[in-house]
Amino acid sequence: MPRVGTKRSDRRWRAPDGSEWASKFEWRVFQVLRDAGHNIRKCDERDTISYTEPKVNARCVACGSWECVQDRSYTPDLLLIPQGGDDSDGYFIEVKGYFRREKRQLFRVMRNSRPDINLRLILEADHWVTKGKTRMTDYARRYLKTTPTHVWDGDIPEDWK
Repeated sequence: MPRVGTKRSDRRWRAPDGSEWASKFEWRVFQVLRDAGHNIRKCDERDTISYTEPKVNARCVACGSWECVQDRSYTPDLLLIPQGGDDSDGYFIEVKGYFRREKRQLFRVMRNSRPDINLRLILEADHWVTKGKTRMTDYARRYLKTTPTHVWDGDIPEDWK
């Protein structure tokens, strides 16, 4: 069960079964939900979400327009499928220990571009994201309005099941 990442900021972790996870917390959430009887799996290439990111002060060389976007892709952490359903009935879960500023911005752009995606956010703790003014749940309520957010307490909320 050692860490895979070689840098201090790299939290990748190898589970006892040999699979590689982004963090030990992500693996722990997966294990708890699977052991509770939920139909859950780790997301892979087939679950990648395509979205566009607006570019500021960029000009298109072909048409001269100042309204430019860049195509991006995002792969969530987990897919939870309701009992008796298939992949299309399920919803994505993004698991975050500490949600760094750069990742919050990326996630916010993706959610603004693709509000149609059924995505939920599980946080390890309700960390401060500004200097004593905003907690992560407040940030999610303000900027990620279409994203249900839950601070991990060992299970998912009843209305997610």
